[in-house]
Amino acid sequence: MPKEVTFDNMKFGNLIDSVPAMLLKSKDIKDLADKAQGEVTIREAINELRTWCESTDFILSDYESNGRTTPLIREWKEVIT
Repeated sequence: MPKEVTFDNMKFGNLIDSVPAMLLKSKDIKDLADKAQGEVTIREAINELRTWCESTDFILSDYESNGRTTPLIREWKEVIT
């Protein structure tokens, strides 16, 4: 598209005029769309993880070894299911 065409002043004719250029760049456009979809998937997974972290409570128990105490998550199987 010409640089003077913005989202606010774009017309359907601008899209029609750009079809040959879009066809030449179709592989690049497809790669960009695939990358964007991958980023959306990652963003959704991070949001789900954030929600899970905010609502999950861990029950901890102390494990002692070599004079050190380490908190361990009890009922681990229930947490990950």
